[in-house]
Parts: sequence; structure tokens; C-alpha cells
Amino acid sequence: MSGRHISEHKRLPRWSFAVVAVVVVAGVVSAFGVVGWPRSAGGTRADAATPCAHRVTLDVLASPAITSPVQEIATAWLTSSSASPERTCVRVSVTGRDDAQAEADLASGAAGATTVWVPGSTIWAQRLSSDLARAGTATTMKLGSSVASSPIVFVAPPGRAGAVMSPAALARSVATGGSPISMPDPVTTAEGVLGLQMLRSLVPGGSAQPMHSLIGLMVVLGTHAIDSPQAGFSQAGKADAKPFLASEQAVIATNAAAGRQVADALYPASGVESLDYPVAQLGRPGDDPLLTSTAASFGRVLGGVTAQRVFATYGFRDPRGNPISGARGPGGAPVRALPVPTASETADIRRMWSAATEASHTLAVIDVSGSMAEPAGNGRPKIQVAADAAAGAVAYFPDSSAFGLWAFSSDQAKGKPWTELAPVRALGTRSGDATQRQRLIAAAKQLPTLVRGSTALYDTALAAFEQVRNSYDPGKVNSVVLLTDGRNEYARGLGLSRLLTRLRTLTEPARPVPIITVGIGDRADIPTLRKISAVTGGKTYVVHDPDEIRGVFLDAIVQRECRPNCSTGSRGQ
Repeated sequence: MSGRHISEHKRLPRWSFAVVAVVVVAGVVSAFGVVGWPRSAGGTRADAATPCAHRVTLDVLASPAITSPVQEIATAWLTSSSASPERTCVRVSVTGRDDAQAEADLASGAAGATTVWVPGSTIWAQRLSSDLARAGTATTMKLGSSVASSPIVFVAPPGRAGAVMSPAALARSVATGGSPISMPDPVTTAEGVLGLQMLRSLVPGGSAQPMHSLIGLMVVLGTHAIDSPQAGFSQAGKADAKPFLASEQAVIATNAAAGRQVADALYPASGVESLDYPVAQLGRPGDDPLLTSTAASFGRVLGGVTAQRVFATYGFRDPRGNPISGARGPGGAPVRALPVPTASETADIRRMWSAATEASHTLAVIDVSGSMAEPAGNGRPKIQVAADAAAGAVAYFPDSSAFGLWAFSSDQAKGKPWTELAPVRALGTRSGDATQRQRLIAAAKQLPTLVRGSTALYDTALAAFEQVRNSYDPGKVNSVVLLTDGRNEYARGLGLSRLLTRLRTLTEPARPVPIITVGIGDRADIPTLRKISAVTGGKTYVVHDPDEIRGVFLDAIVQRECRPNCSTGSRGQ
């Protein structure tokens, strides 16, 4: 973390907007009506009685924050002489709509003719492109350039954000499972997805180990999620309010609307992601050619110099993230831009978030054969590192998640090659004077005392799978996480072929129970672990560095939902 810091712009300037941009609550549709009128051949406004040879109405959907400037630009364009060809009446209908709702509407074919869409982020355009391709509809989308931008910043009441959002505070949060901020939902907001991308550069390990460094923080952030940045602003005055993520423009607009400084913005020195407001043009075969050309013309107008000055009066930056010179823009310093996430990275982050915030029904199964007593390479026995990983993992999950713990080797008690140290129960469940969470931590500490015998992999894998399958909870994500450093050496039990056949027979697509296997060191039978995981829809992790065991173990639990397409830096194979 050396050299990393968060710079604070404590006094963002207040701007005298031509029209103050209201911080629009997500989900509210704000229609600004239709503008336009007949024109004479010379391009001036014609007499109202003059009939139009041809009429076109261009529908424009805009992200709520940018709706007012888009409306202002449309009105100015229609009073100019260049909006439409001779004898044509051009009308523009600008509607503000939440990005998630607009994407869903457009993907479902709600746009009946050529439509211009200005979402808050390219993320939404990527998602729409993917949804249109899957749906196989006749609607096509042409994605143009961005017309404005606004960095994602940490927001807090004046004077409070710096101490809370320091890199040291983030590091403590990862280590202890505490949430330093309220995270906008990455499934429904671009601020949430981009914010998680930013946090990768701030938490220990940085972007070099994106999932291992971020995973613990992602889990705890899920317990303090907010629906949208606007929800964060509405809660900002409360005593227990946490800093949250929003755009710089939203902070500027909020302060301007209040007439005073009610929020500070902090800019991570390691770099920022930004809302980038691209222009997308949607159409279908057979659309009016004049409407199509009008849409293209208006897209170019939105990217013009005059439009840039209008955007600046509402607190936006230019598409490159720079303040717009010669206008009443934010006036802040240039920001260091982080790489924009690809469509696959965005999809992975959303999957990961869904997995991390959805309650688990998980059985952890730890190898306690004799070889686990050997040094892990960091001066500690492998079983001690694994025990610490198991105990640490439960600290991240909410009370509604259910976890259990087994130990396995050939020499366990009662004639079985496994021992149930804790049944699968919700972490908040209390039995006697202890919760399930406390019992799991105590059970994990017993693991080093149970080391003996050889590896009984096959029988244990089947028994664990059947245990979770028989106690399947349809309201949770069900899985087995099995950690071992060896290969099956239990001669009295199942063979591999019989195990795989049995797992294949028992696997139900409607009730998935993936077995996620973690192989430690060079002697782990990785090919076999892959077969066991593959037949159940799980995945195999290979760990050579003992310091990674904790991260991989937690990673394996959380990534269970994006099988088999996780690609955001995990070591799964």
C-alpha cells in the first residue's frame, strides 16, 4: 500500500446552473415532453399554419442526471437552422429513465422505432448489446462516442471522509470483516460496478490479485449495500451514515441544490473509474430513413463544443475526464483514469456480487491426513494454515448463511473416514451458550489435533455431497468446499469410476451442489480433483503458496455462483 493515498477536495465549488440538475431518485421516470415546430425552406421558424411535408419525432432516453442538459441541447438545436431538412418538422421527446430500467425496456423491444439512448455508462450499453444478441431481435444498436463524464468518488459529510476512507481503513476492513462504506448495488448501478473496480486498486494486493484481495471486502460490503447513490445522499445526515460511492456530478448538484456544502468528494490517488455517458442509436429494419438520419445528427450535436459547455454548467467533465475550459464546469483537477472494465469483467463482478451477497449453505471438508502436519513453506504446518482459513472465512458471512465443518482421513472414529465437527447450520443459530459461528471457530481450532492416517478422498467427497444434497436449501447457494494435499489412499472404499458415476447420477440441474476442490502443494491429485469438481459443476483451485490458502478458500466459497465462467483473476482451473 506504500505510495497510495486518497486526495480530498474538501470544498467542491457551488455552481450557478442555468437549470439546476436535481439529483433524481433511481427508478423515477422524468419526461420532459416534446419540443419541435414547423420550419420554412430557409431553415427559420415557419408560420404555425404551414403544413409539414414530413414529420419525425425522435425519442431520446437519457440517464436521469444528464436529462436536463440533453433537453436543453435539444431545444437549442431545434431553434437553429440545422436540425432538419427542408419542409420537415422535427420533434424531439426527451425522457429521463433509470439506466437499469431503460436497458430492460430496450432489451425487451419497447423501442418501436429509432431511439437515441444516453446511459450513464458504457457498461449499460454493453449489457444491452449482449441482451439483444441473446434475444435475437431485429433491433440493432450502434454505439457512438461518450459526450460527457463524471468520476466516481467517495462521498461523506464535510470533514468526515478522509479518516474513514484511508487505505489503512480499507486494509483493516479486509482483515476484520468490517464495512467502511455503503456500496451501491452493482447489479443495478454502474456506480457499484465501477466502485468495485476502484476498490481493487486500494485493498491489499491491488489489481495484481483482484479477487483474492477484494473478496472479503465484497462479502461485508454486501451487508451494507444501498439501492443507489441517491439513497446514500438521503441518508447522509444520519449519525450512523457511512461514506458511499457516487459521481462527482451528483455531489456538485447536491451541494448546489442545498445552497451549501453538504457533501465532500474524495478522489483515490490510485485512479478513478468514471461514468462516461455514451450515445447509442437503436433501430430496426424499415425505420424511417429521415428519423434514422435525424438520430445520427442529434448524436453528433451532443458531442459538439456547444453541448460540452451546457454539460459543464451541470457539473460534468469532458469525455476524457478533464474540466471543460471556458465554461462553468466543475473546475477540479484532472483525474487519473483506470482502465474501463470489459463486458466480461463487468459480468463477472455482477456474478461475484450476487454470490457474495446471497446466503450460503456450505459444508467445508478439510483433509487431516498425516501429510497435513508437514510444513507449508511458511514455517507453519499445512493443517494450521487450513484451520485458520476455515475459522477466518466464517467471519465474513451474515448470520443467515449456513456452514458446517468436517475433517477427513482414513483413521477417523466410528468406522467412517470423516468426522462431523459442526453440522451445517445458520451462523446466527444459537445452541446453548454459543452461536454456530462460535462453534465453527472452535471446531476449526481442533483440526490440528485430528491429524492422522491417510487420505480418504472418494468416500468423503460422496458423503459430503449427499449431506448437502439431502439438506438442500432452495433459498441459498448450496455447495461443498473440499481441501486436500494428497490423493485417495483409502483402499477399503470407493474407486474413482464408481464415485464419478454416483455423483453424476445424483446431480440435479435444478438443485445444484457443486463440489469446489482446493489442492494444496505438488502432491495433490489435481487431475482427479478436477474430475470430481467437473461432474458436479464445481471447480478446482491449485495452491502452491501457503499464504494464499485463506484467500483461495474464501474465494472458492464465494465464486460458486459464476461456475464455470469466472475469469476475474481467480486461480481456479
